[in-house]
Amino acid sequence: MKRYRTETDQLVENQISLCKLENEIAAKKYTLEEIGELIPGMLHLNRSEDLVLTQFNSWAEKRFEMTVEEVAVAGMEFMLSRFEPGTAQLFSKSLISFVNNEDLHSCHGFFQKLRFNPKRNFEWVYTSSRLFDKAKYVFSYTMPLGDLENNNRFLLRNLEDNLFLRKNFLKLQSLTIREKQILNLVANGLTTKQIAEQLFVSHHTISTHRKNIGQKLELKSITDWERFVNAFDL
Repeated sequence: MKRYRTETDQLVENQISLCKLENEIAAKKYTLEEIGELIPGMLHLNRSEDLVLTQFNSWAEKRFEMTVEEVAVAGMEFMLSRFEPGTAQLFSKSLISFVNNEDLHSCHGFFQKLRFNPKRNFEWVYTSSRLFDKAKYVFSYTMPLGDLENNNRFLLRNLEDNLFLRKNFLKLQSLTIREKQILNLVANGLTTKQIAEQLFVSHHTISTHRKNIGQKLELKSITDWERFVNAFDL
């Protein structure tokens, strides 16, 4: 029986797709430009310090009918003509909070209304974002809601053999920044004592963190810890 995929499933898959794309760029399997030419939807970079748009793919360029350089020159005029003011204010606040949190391994998803052409009506889109290049940039993938399912199917085609990634993505997102840090250290062979000394906290604190991480991720052995770190490129 074919499983009914809810809107929540589709939004999670959008964030998984972004995670996979960012990992492949970090591993130098593809350049940002190469991926941008292949995927359906808007792939874009914004500077973390001021959220200024610095790069987007050809898909977005064709729909905006503008180059990145032209967008930079237009400045606020571009923002006011393309982004619906009400949703722009909301997503800006949540995105700034996400950037300030400086969690390199989390995704942030939000809805907004924009129009690729100023002569057309605003339409709802969904954006997934991750911090990129040591948090210097926000790496995002945006697509119209009507295209969400088909585009996710395209992007996840290469992930079908990686059931682990899809099954455990939300579990990883439940960890705090500190827990992800400890997950990485344990997977790399450090003992509880060594981690406590490195992070300047007590042995008991690290033991509690390890217990919580094990419960959240359902870890049974050190191999499970290593698998999470390797699969999500922590």
